[in-house]
Formats: sequence, C-alpha cells, structure tokens
Amino acid sequence: DSQNAGALLGLATIEMRNNRTNDALRLVEEGLKVFPCSDTFLRLASHVYEKAGSYRKAVATAERATEINPANPLAWANLGSIFISCLKPEEALKAFEASLARKPGQPNVLQAMAGTHSNLGNREESKRLFEECLKLNHSMAHAHAGLLRLASFSCPNEKLAMLESMIEKGGLPAPDRAVLHFALARVYDARQSFEEAFKHLARGNEIENRIRPFVGEQVRQQHELIKLAFDRALFERIEPEADQDTT
Repeated sequence: DSQNAGALLGLATIEMRNNRTNDALRLVEEGLKVFPCSDTFLRLASHVYEKAGSYRKAVATAERATEINPANPLAWANLGSIFISCLKPEEALKAFEASLARKPGQPNVLQAMAGTHSNLGNREESKRLFEECLKLNHSMAHAHAGLLRLASFSCPNEKLAMLESMIEKGGLPAPDRAVLHFALARVYDARQSFEEAFKHLARGNEIENRIRPFVGEQVRQQHELIKLAFDRALFERIEPEADQDTT
C-alpha cells in the first residue's frame, strides 16, 4: 500500500513540477479514494493541494493524517508547515510543538518554529530556536538567514566567509543556496558593497526562477489569505501602537 501510494504521489509531484496542476489534483483525488487511511499519502497529498492553492483541502488532509496516526511526528510537522502557508502562525506553532513532543531535536521543525516566532515578533525565542537548530545541523540555511535577519544583517567577517564557503562547496539543495544568496545580498547591501549584493541577488533569483514555477491559482489564493490576515481590525489595532511609539 505505502509503495503504491508513494508511486501515485510521485506521479502527482511530476505533474506539479511540469505546471500541470489539474492533472496532479486528479491523481490526488483518485488516490484518496484508494488510500483514505494512509497517513503517508494524506501527508503528501496535502502538499499537492497547497501547491495548487487549495488551502482548505490542504489543511483538512493534513489534519486527517494526524488523526489517523497521531503518534507520527512527521504528520504534525507537516500540518505545521501547511498552517504556515495558510498564514496561521499560532496554529502552526501548536502543530510543531506536538511534533517535537513526539520526537525532540528535529532541526527542520526547530527552524520552522524559529521562523514563525520571528514573524510574530518574538525575537528572543526565535534566536534561541535558530541557535538550537544550528547546534543540531549547522547547514540549515533558513536558520543562518534568520539569525542574520534578527541581527539586521550585521555579520562578522568570519561568519560571512563561512556562509560564502557553504554556498561554494556545494552539497546544499538549490532552495537553500537561494536562501543564503538572498541573505548575503542583504549583508553586502548593509555594508554598501553593492556589486557583491547584486551578484548574490542575481544568483538567488536565477535559482528561484529555475526551481519554482509560477502557479497562478496558488498566487490568487495566497492573495486572498493575505487580505483575510491583514484586515481592517488588524490595522486599527496597530495604529494606536504606532502613535504611542512616536510620542
């Protein structure tokens, strides 16, 4: 069952990479009829829905995977990542914590939690989690980039050389190389070394354009989620705080 489910999801992934979203969704829908209780299939299917911009189905499918196999830390980590895509950071943190409760010391989960806390403005907790993540796995690109962001892209020369070396040595997945290129572009920009900044920005964009196809429906759904998250009530709550900061 698990092999057949994996093969079907593999086909769906290929269709997504070739920007054939409808074909990928068709494979997922058929697979869910055959493997309705496979947490592996449900977990992977949620990502197809996410990539297609079907965020409600992505959440429902990911939640179903945690119900079928609540002891599986991967199911909870996956649910957290889906909540991040849906701009639901508090729910994401709960899912990540559930994953770590079942399997402590997961660098990917710690990195995701740290990024979520950073986006929520919890700087100290974010810094702690990024550092804990790097102690477990020093090659985590988002953790390095997150710490640079928390430091306003101020970076000692020794660390800068180390990050440059990480990129040039190879071995990092392409998305991680892009993350480091963009982070180093900000570092060099802060130093007013604009030629180096543009070089890293260009290399990062080259990787991004190669590995991330444009999916119109996903972008449309993301815009809808952003409008829901950043509603009038949020800005009415923020404006008094901003006024107090200027007094």
